[in-house]
Amino acid sequence: SPAFEQTDILFPSLQEARKITGEREPERIAEHFRRFFMKFFIIKLGADGYLHAAGLLIADEPTTAIDAI
Repeated sequence: SPAFEQTDILFPSLQEARKITGEREPERIAEHFRRFFMKFFIIKLGADGYLHAAGLLIADEPTTAIDAI
């Protein structure tokens, strides 16, 4: 999509990213978006954390569950 060529930051959920790309695995989704050279691309993985891709780096990070107050 031409819009992604102008996008600096994209922060989709895993479900949204799957719909956009047709890919299932977060790492494959990140590879798909790498060609757009975004400054920040982060896939929200729910309780499993997130996957951050910037430049040549793809890293996943866990989250810490907290109780709502």
